Amino acid sequence: MALTAALKAQIAAWYKALQDQIPDFIPRAPQRQMIADVARTLAGEEGRHLAIEAPTGVGKTLSYLIPGIAIAREEQKTLVVSTANVALQDQIFSKDLPLLRKIIPDLRFTAAFGRGRYVCPRNLAALASSEPTQQDLLAFLDDELTPNNQEEQKRCARLKGDLDGYKWDGLRDHTDIAIDDDLVAAIKYR
Repeated sequence: MALTAALKAQIAAWYKALQDQIPDFIPRAPQRQMIADVARTLAGEEGRHLAIEAPTGVGKTLSYLIPGIAIAREEQKTLVVSTANVALQDQIFSKDLPLLRKIIPDLRFTAAFGRGRYVCPRNLAALASSEPTQQDLLAFLDDELTPNNQEEQKRCARLKGDLDGYKWDGLRDHTDIAIDDDLVAAIKYR
């Protein structure tokens, strides 16, 4: 695929719009160079491979997301971004992509974290309930699915309410309710 003038203009327009979204944004030549290099690489010019190393805060993430999204759209493909750690994955999902959605209103995205980071609704329901029910009797026969105390049961009930009410996505990092390691072990998918 060729990097057309229209595609270059789209990337430049999104970069300019990004500058307007971030207070005190300072356009930097290294960031513009990264965007251009990523665009050329993703467009398949000369069968290139690319490795970029830069200090924290330079804007590497936005430098690959902007051209990546533009080229994926042009080719009618899905852009998949994989990270080495959950912190960067969460930053992209919770901060960078919502920021880009302000300049690309129809941008759609999702994240897939490891299953151990998500709550198991069945386990949570078992720990949130103050009494066993017939429908989930097996869960209550499992010692790991019995709340350690009334406070833990109440926390689980609040979490369940947030999950059922679509106020929480079930990702353990996305709640303000304290979840200690023992509780995480009990309510996560196994």
